[in-house]
Amino acid sequence: MLTLNIELPEPLTQDAQVSGFSKQQLQSLIMQFVETFLGISLEYRHFFSDEAIPADISFDLIQLDYLDDDDLWHAAQTKIAPSYTEQMQQLLDKREFEGLTTEEQALVTRLSRLAQRTMLVRAKAAVLLKQRGFDITSLRQQRSGA
Repeated sequence: MLTLNIELPEPLTQDAQVSGFSKQQLQSLIMQFVETFLGISLEYRHFFSDEAIPADISFDLIQLDYLDDDDLWHAAQTKIAPSYTEQMQQLLDKREFEGLTTEEQALVTRLSRLAQRTMLVRAKAAVLLKQRGFDITSLRQQRSGA
């Protein structure tokens, strides 16, 4: 058994007091949250165990399940700024012909990660919207430029 002492920030403490939660009720609530979070993490870990998807992106993908419809539509329509795309293309061209400095290679890595995150978030948001009964045809049209 693991024992934890949790220090709640003052605003949370006040909210708990105003809501009438006892110490025992708060403990139960926190335990339920941890059990739920660990259950979700264990349920999805086999999807991300090969580390093809970084842990922070995996966490973001799991959080999409809890977004309301409007926020999911926003996530599904997220785009990378054209300036990032142009910068990435310039760096890739430079790498092909003359090589990159350490700083430039680090930037390529960051931009690639941003692109990966954006693509995965858009895809999962679209799947969730479809599962919730929405017509996602407009998302396909946006992607193809129509």
